[in-house]
Amino acid sequence: MSSAWRVGRGRSATSTTAKFRTWNSKQRIGQLPPPPPHHPRFHVRLRHCFSVHWLSQVPREAVDKGSAAYNRGKVFVHGASEATGAAYRRQFQSDLSRFLRRRAAELKLGGVMFLLCLGRPAADPTDQGRVKLLYGTPFEDSWADLVREGLMESGRMDNFNVPLYAPTLDEVREAVAAAGAFRINRLARW
Repeated sequence: MSSAWRVGRGRSATSTTAKFRTWNSKQRIGQLPPPPPHHPRFHVRLRHCFSVHWLSQVPREAVDKGSAAYNRGKVFVHGASEATGAAYRRQFQSDLSRFLRRRAAELKLGGVMFLLCLGRPAADPTDQGRVKLLYGTPFEDSWADLVREGLMESGRMDNFNVPLYAPTLDEVREAVAAAGAFRINRLARW
């Protein structure tokens, strides 16, 4: 399933950015650098993106052996424990809210952003619907085969998780509200 939403720029933002910055080795992939304060406002009327279902990182709890959310024997949130699902949901909410705040700084007041992402109809975060067929099942089956054949230790599989989360429409609404910089003009699932 896919979810699409279009958000229109609401109020003005305090941070601005006009240039891409180079990544240094201490930054994680998906981590957005703060905008430099001395750059002029970047006036964009339209932004689009198809990647917000990818998380900036796997939730720490999912790979912490002492956590209730430890994702033992799985590499994806689908079919995981309730605690693992909640950890992935929190990570998605945080990532999308941060993404929207950063994009608000780039859009001209009244500008529009169109986002398209993988989504799911079920309220349960551990039921990722058809997304499991794209990312969950192939990874888990491949890792399980490597462990079963003795080519990989099971502990290595337990420490690998796909950083992807397919949200519901309500979860998208919550993240947009938390960001506070946009309003939803249209939100649909197909």
